[in-house]
Amino acid sequence: MKKILFITVAFICSFLILFLAKKDLMADPGGFQKCKLTKLWETKADLRIPESVLYNPSEDIIYVSNINGKPTEKNKLIIGNSGDGSLKAISFITKEISIIAKIGSGIDGVQSDGKGNYFTSDWRGKTSYVTSSGKVTVLLNTTNQKINSADIEYIENKHILLIPTFFNNRVVAYQAEEG
Repeated sequence: MKKILFITVAFICSFLILFLAKKDLMADPGGFQKCKLTKLWETKADLRIPESVLYNPSEDIIYVSNINGKPTEKNKLIIGNSGDGSLKAISFITKEISIIAKIGSGIDGVQSDGKGNYFTSDWRGKTSYVTSSGKVTVLLNTTNQKINSADIEYIENKHILLIPTFFNNRVVAYQAEEG
């Protein structure tokens, strides 16, 4: 039952991400012309392989999903960051692999800034800002420290970017500002 619930939630979240990303493509350009991050806080390293964060504005609370086990034994319904840059779905029943969308290699998390620009994370540890004109700025690179970044969250009205660090077992919050 837990496995079916997890699969259903992952599937719904994936489609919501795609829907919101498509909606934001038509948004008015704006946001930061250049962006920089300043660390605000981080959790203790006692999370259990944090994979995603989600901010609930009505409760002013952050939810963190944890794999809590070996990631390669879970999460197989949706695959991002595959070698060909596609977001793919795998049927547990038929084992059939289908392409949902072509995204680009290396992307794990994508969050809109609400103004047509995006924050992206790649699992190896890079966090970037992509403007509506396509300019990419690497904001944070923790690949040398082997601190991965997973499915990020951006709190638009507070300009806060939340990064789950996967095997580092933390969530780190950064203030996003012009710079």
